[in-house]
Parts: sequence; C-alpha cells; structure tokens
Amino acid sequence: MEHNELYELEQLREQLNLLNKKLDAQRIFNERTMVEAMRKSVSALNSMGRRFTFIGVFAVLFCPWSFYNIGFSNNIVIITAVVIAVSVLVTFISHQGLQNSDVSRGNLLELSSNVLRLKKIYSRWWFVAFPMLFVWLYLLFNEAITIFDSPEIFIIPAIVGVVIGGIIGFINHFKVIHTADKLLKQINELKELH
Repeated sequence: MEHNELYELEQLREQLNLLNKKLDAQRIFNERTMVEAMRKSVSALNSMGRRFTFIGVFAVLFCPWSFYNIGFSNNIVIITAVVIAVSVLVTFISHQGLQNSDVSRGNLLELSSNVLRLKKIYSRWWFVAFPMLFVWLYLLFNEAITIFDSPEIFIIPAIVGVVIGGIIGFINHFKVIHTADKLLKQINELKELH
C-alpha cells in the first residue's frame, strides 16, 4: 500500500511540474503578447505626436505668411505665429517622453510615468488653448472687419475652417487620450503578471 501511495505521489508531483511548465509558458506568451500590444500603442502615440508636430511646423510657417500676404497687420501675423508655435511646442513636449521609451527593456514605471505625463498635459491643455484661441479669433475677425470691404469673404471661410479644424482637433485629442488609457491598462495588466 505504501508503494502505491508513493507512486501516486510521484505521479502527482510530475503532473504538478508539467502544469507549472505549461503555466510558465502561458505567462511568457501573455507577457510577449502584452509587450507587443504596448509597443504598438507607444508607436501609435509617437506617430501621432510626430504628425501633429509636422503639421504644426508647417502651419507656423504658412499661416502667418498667408495673413501677411492677405494684408493683416504685423500684430496679427506675430500673434498667429506665437499661438501656433506654442501649440506645437506643447504637443512636442508632451510626446517627448515617449520618443525614447523602450517597452522591451521592461521599465514599466518610467513608461507609465511618461504616459501619465502626456495624458496630464493633454487634459490640462484645454484650459490654455481655448482662451488663447478665442482671443486670437477675436483679434483676427476684428481686424478682418476693418481691412476687407466685404468681411464675410474672409469670415465665413474662416469660421468653416475653425469648425473643421476644431472637429479634427477634438477627434485627435480623444484618440491620444484613448490610446494613452489603453497603454496604461496594458502596463497595469503586465505588472499584475509579475
């Protein structure tokens, strides 16, 4: 009877070892899958940051030049350049921490900190962007009324442009926030595996 019990215990031990090996293999597979998903999220955020920065740099050059050629004052040209440049700079700075993030090296605390920083900047940017935008639009439209014989030829297309730009801005803003939230969730899930 003792021999049978020892044999059963040995069989049970082997089954437990096999189960542990399978669980370890599953954990490694899950970790690799999560790291790859995190890598894609970081890449998406970096891509959005580069795209927004590139478009912003183009706008810094193009918009003031256009306003100058239309006949707006130097004040409007300079204010336009400053408003766009500040927006580009904030975008660049908010994405900067992620540019150098290496998901594979496993520094989840640093990555998490950089994503939280990006999300915090994006979430608080509205408190600066809206007042700045409204002041700029007021000055722009106020001057358009004085320099155009029929100001509606500028104001109507400008309003359409602001609405379209606003919609694109909102969509991109929430896309960045959603991707950051998804990445933070992935980081937390990976932390739980360890």
